[in-house]
Amino acid sequence: MAAAKVAVEFASKNEKLTIVGGALGSQQLDAAGIKILATMPSLDELRGKLLGMLQTPATRIAGVLQAPAASLQGARRPCQERRSRVTPLAM
Repeated sequence: MAAAKVAVEFASKNEKLTIVGGALGSQQLDAAGIKILATMPSLDELRGKLLGMLQTPATRIAGVLQAPAASLQGARRPCQERRSRVTPLAM
């Protein structure tokens, strides 16, 4: 993957180099496949993103989980206010 990144970067700066294709293991890639391969994040970058996701504060997760309950409470409040304004029928 690093070779593809270096080759694509060099080809973009040098008009004499044209990428025609390449191989990844036993799979043959065309020029578009090499460019896609060059734009993929490296293993270290992916590990960093995963670690960052795992370090998300628990309060953010709790906030996301409590959001539906808060919206239900907000919807329930006007109903309670209307009920308190209505006087019960005397029987």
